[in-house]
Amino acid sequence: MTNKEKHDAVQQQDFQADSLLYQVAQKDVDLACRLSEGFGGTSQYIQQLDSIKRKGRDREIMKRAWKLERHPNIALSVGLSPSHTKKIIHAELRRPFLELLSKKHLTEGDEYE
Repeated sequence: MTNKEKHDAVQQQDFQADSLLYQVAQKDVDLACRLSEGFGGTSQYIQQLDSIKRKGRDREIMKRAWKLERHPNIALSVGLSPSHTKKIIHAELRRPFLELLSKKHLTEGDEYE
């Protein structure tokens, strides 16, 4: 028996009307059922769209920064202040080093060359 056959009797109105699954079921009842099977009874966090878009904006800033474009020019085109753009660039440049430190690649007794 396929998932589709298992969910044949389920209809959109079977989902709680003010729920995310109800909205998903408006487009695809089978998908709503599979989400319920996988995540039913759990509390799932859904990011706000602004934070998702922010990651894309930051990638674009870094792409241009790696090409050595000046941060004031980048800031002007992405609608941020130069100082905030500079903070984003510096934070992104520090990230790989902080990740290395957090993984503790250097242990006691290792020498710096």
